[in-house]
Amino acid sequence: MRKKFLGAVPVAMAALALVASIGTPATAAGTRRATLIRGGGSDTTYAMMQKLDNLYNGSPGCVVLDTNPATQDLNGKCYPNVAGTDQKENYFHDVATENYPLGSSNGVLQLCNQGHAGVGPLNYARSSRGPRDTDCAGVRFVGYARDGISWWTSDTNTDAPANLTQNQLKLIFTGNGNTSNCATNWNQVGGSSGPIVVYTAQPGSGTRSTFDGFLGTSSDACIPAQFKDGNAGNGEHVIFENNADGIANTDLSSAIFPYSFGRFVQNGGQGGSLGKIDGIAASNSTIGNGTFPYGRFLYNVYRATTATLPAGPATKSYVSELNGWLCKGKGAHSIDPITNKNFRLDIEDVIKGEGFVPIPLGAIGGGVAGQSYCRVTTL
Repeated sequence: MRKKFLGAVPVAMAALALVASIGTPATAAGTRRATLIRGGGSDTTYAMMQKLDNLYNGSPGCVVLDTNPATQDLNGKCYPNVAGTDQKENYFHDVATENYPLGSSNGVLQLCNQGHAGVGPLNYARSSRGPRDTDCAGVRFVGYARDGISWWTSDTNTDAPANLTQNQLKLIFTGNGNTSNCATNWNQVGGSSGPIVVYTAQPGSGTRSTFDGFLGTSSDACIPAQFKDGNAGNGEHVIFENNADGIANTDLSSAIFPYSFGRFVQNGGQGGSLGKIDGIAASNSTIGNGTFPYGRFLYNVYRATTATLPAGPATKSYVSELNGWLCKGKGAHSIDPITNKNFRLDIEDVIKGEGFVPIPLGAIGGGVAGQSYCRVTTL
């Protein structure tokens, strides 16, 4: 039977030996102890990674129970070459966990500043944006799923059209580079007469950063200054990403807000719908085949080539692009004794169940040889 997360005896004993994996040297099989793998950053992928963590934490590995209770190791030791050992999954019974979201850019910043005073421990960063030239050197962005960003309107909004072109979105959010040209009425972009009230996500959000990239400039450009000054008391329109609860009730029938497709699925729509872009609706199919215009990768980011504090073996065993558990091929996985399916298929089921799209087997890219179910993105 698969062990429960932090529940059954093997994990309970392994947890006694949890240590941060940054800087942990590689060791021979059977000698390394269970390691804590801590992720942090993105809100978009937080819930999905929690479910993938649970799958990983519960997958089989080495035997930790001694046949002789009198000599039982209580520090997470693996007993190698014992019947029942699974070499393909979570061999050392490492424990993956997720910090509460700070946003993608803040997560990458925390990862880059490991070892500095006042910076909490982090082994990898969740990111829903790609690499930027302001990120520190040596971090590797490993894409393991795809998502799309569309525009959300409330079901009470009867003025918005069903479709907006990319140029119309730019007019609404940025004035197409000139704020004196901001579209302020839905009839300017193919809808009925009614005001447009622009909302966007907070700075530091990967969804905000990626959406800004699609627009070519900041998505708060057409928001009046008093509504983006950080003072919630006067009607803030810069709100937490992928959560329409932050939109004022008086604005719901007029508001537009960028929204992750996967998070929209997870949140049940929040009483609204996602509009089409260039006539194409966001869906698993259109995001997967690349026809939805505002598609993106979802990443885990780790310290690959940094001179100090590179990722340890536990982190790489989980999120690295070639042999990491989330990325490696079906042949490198075993059969899940609970579902009777290959663990790769279990991983894909979790990704799909959270509204996102698994990446097919293919060339890793980014200067990394080989094939896997992940892609490395570089600037």
